[in-house]
Amino acid sequence: MARRRDEAAFEAKRAEIRQAAAALFAEHGFHQAGVAAICAAVGMSPGALYRYYRSKTEIIHAIVERDGLESIALLDALDGADEFSAALVELLADWIVEVSDEGYAKLAIEIAAESYRDPEIAAVLTRAINDVTARVALALDRARGRGQIAAEVDSEATARVLVSLVDGAMGGGSALAALPRPRLRVTLGRLVAGLVG
Repeated sequence: MARRRDEAAFEAKRAEIRQAAAALFAEHGFHQAGVAAICAAVGMSPGALYRYYRSKTEIIHAIVERDGLESIALLDALDGADEFSAALVELLADWIVEVSDEGYAKLAIEIAAESYRDPEIAAVLTRAINDVTARVALALDRARGRGQIAAEVDSEATARVLVSLVDGAMGGGSALAALPRPRLRVTLGRLVAGLVG
């Protein structure tokens, strides 16, 4: 009888590989961080690694998909918010602080650059961005249904503006990253008020 795989242990090892690879990609670049370096970081042979991911490209897919899922999970908090605009401002401020981190930015830029060379990575990245944008638009639609934002708000266009704002904050050198958090919140509050009424 074949042994059943321990799914929790399998997923934990995949997460460990993903995190180690992400750190290496951010530090050295996708092409300079080889499978051997990833294996060394997690203490396994290439043969063992390939039981979890078939290729380095598949690891990038998993990183992008995981980041998108984490972003979507954060958006779930908006649905139960009594003050939608205030919750949206806090979420945006948290996102901007996160993407302003140098390690995050290096990895995201590396993945974006690779997406221009690899259509598979481009497709995964585009799908993740579209999924997050659609989830922001859904949150806006639901807020409109609860009377928390203006009836005339174009949910899709507003969602695209908000996601682009966060993307534009990427990296420690961004203009938004230089703002102290209290000033960032006040300014985002004014922006959100203008966008959603």
